[in-house]
Amino acid sequence: LRQAERVDSLESGSITVRVRLPRDDPNTGTVETHSLWDVRYTCNAETPGKCTRWATPVGGSYPSTGETVIDRIVNWQTSVPASRKVFTLGQGTAIAPQYISVRIEVPAKGERTAGHAGTVILQDGFAPRNIN
Repeated sequence: LRQAERVDSLESGSITVRVRLPRDDPNTGTVETHSLWDVRYTCNAETPGKCTRWATPVGGSYPSTGETVIDRIVNWQTSVPASRKVFTLGQGTAIAPQYISVRIEVPAKGERTAGHAGTVILQDGFAPRNIN
């Protein structure tokens, strides 16, 4: 998400961004300074209990299945309070976001059936470059 140059959609449990990656494709005859990708993360009822990532080159189609990046997410439901949503607009507007907060809650006990009853909170954020 830190490579995002713009945010195309932002909801409490999903986000779609355009990223500019520095790379050169050896399959083309020209030297490219970057490639553009559309990347989507869902951490909601579409992928219950998981945060899943889909990526496609701009103009392409997303694959039918995404890659699970974080499993056992506790705060994926739409009924969680606003302070516990996965994605929230920190600064700016929906049209021109300046900072987006990301909060993921996972069980402290991990996959075990017994263990700590609390959660571990993974919290960070990013400022899209808003090149366009």
